Amino acid sequence: MNDFKKSFLGVFSLLFAVYCHSQKGSPDDINIQHPISEVASLSNFNPNMLGGSYIYKREIPTVKNAAENGIKGSFYLFDNWNNKSIIVSRAEKTYELNNLNFDLEEGKFLSKVSKDSVYVYKDLKEVKVEDKSFINIKGDYYLELYKGNEISFFKKYSGKLNPPLMNKMTNQQLKPAEFVKKENYYIKKEDKLKGIDLNKRQVLRILTTNNKKKALSYIEENNLSLKNEGEIISLFRYIDNL
Repeated sequence: MNDFKKSFLGVFSLLFAVYCHSQKGSPDDINIQHPISEVASLSNFNPNMLGGSYIYKREIPTVKNAAENGIKGSFYLFDNWNNKSIIVSRAEKTYELNNLNFDLEEGKFLSKVSKDSVYVYKDLKEVKVEDKSFINIKGDYYLELYKGNEISFFKKYSGKLNPPLMNKMTNQQLKPAEFVKKENYYIKKEDKLKGIDLNKRQVLRILTTNNKKKALSYIEENNLSLKNEGEIISLFRYIDNL
């Protein structure tokens, strides 16, 4: 190895030092796409320990980090990058990280690398962030709210960029552009995923006739409206324990 390569690897390793431990699986099962978002500080992430393919590239700042555009809101799910996380590849290879976030616009998990670059993970099987477990279902990540015998309950995060509100007469900006977080809920039953609104009518519709009668009694006894996650989880847990 020539001196240039040694120097490059030395600097590269110095920038990345997060603990990343492989438990099992083949070495070449994690793919990382080009970085897409700017981040705030240097990473302590060591991609050499992943054993997979990766690309590192410093990109021109995008709309996500261009403060001069005056965009409000965050493109990321978590407030900061200091999240104790476990990523599981398709080959069941497991790594522990502490610099993970989720890009709401791209629907991908990523680790910060430097001031203007991130690593974007491709096609992970599962991601655990603190006490939250995200499952990859057909290429999209869903937060698992409840895993039942017959019915599982999920939430999917995404985002939407609302354009600035302009005065049509003066063409002056009345309200800046804002990136807002969206939450959608899903039920998985008989290996089929279906979107659902949080209300009693839609929840009862997915239950069997026998369970529906018992569910109605449980809802009445506990004064549930089924308009929030906790109440729906409580109902599903009750149904599973019948």
